Amino acid sequence: NPTVLDIYSFFWNFLILSINSVNSGIIFLVFLVSEDLFCIEFFWSIKSIGLSLVDNFIDFNEKSISEIKSLFNINLEIKRVALLIFHPHSEELDQVGEIFENILSNLIKRNFLIFASHPNTDYGNSKLLEIIDRYNKIKNVVFYKNLDRDIFLSIYKNSQLIIGNSSSGICEAATFGIPAINIGHRQTGRFAGNNVVFSKSDYQSISDSID
Repeated sequence: NPTVLDIYSFFWNFLILSINSVNSGIIFLVFLVSEDLFCIEFFWSIKSIGLSLVDNFIDFNEKSISEIKSLFNINLEIKRVALLIFHPHSEELDQVGEIFENILSNLIKRNFLIFASHPNTDYGNSKLLEIIDRYNKIKNVVFYKNLDRDIFLSIYKNSQLIIGNSSSGICEAATFGIPAINIGHRQTGRFAGNNVVFSKSDYQSISDSID
């Protein structure tokens, strides 16, 4: 934590810098203070560059939904695609399997073609893998571990819905205007665009959010 001397030194230097800035015609400063960090930035030194992850979508070999179906041997006449990305979260470990199943059941009921990722390695993922084993033979659900970049990005851009608790539903989905439903607490509190709906994790709340 900053000492009294740190605080005194900081404000003294800030005063000198402010005077010099005014004398040189530079009067716009951003002044940030926290309990352990002091920072001064000139307004022109702060650049907004957007979300670099979106650059991945600019240059790739995009495949049509027909090509994607062919790659996965899907012979179903389903027009709507949902991308499901759901990971265990420390605040929901007791319900993580139930939440995942609530999402799957809602999507299956509405006859989506569902591409669902395997979970990450966070604690609690075994419960999700058990659900995957139970639903693995349902024809309109494709579970994947790793996908070729072009295939994944093609699925993403051809999706009518991004659902789960991945930051991708908040970040990349907004760029392409894809509706996203964030389930549970994992992304709670993050700034999100109008394309994002934050939903509780029970079956009915997820159903209402999809509708």
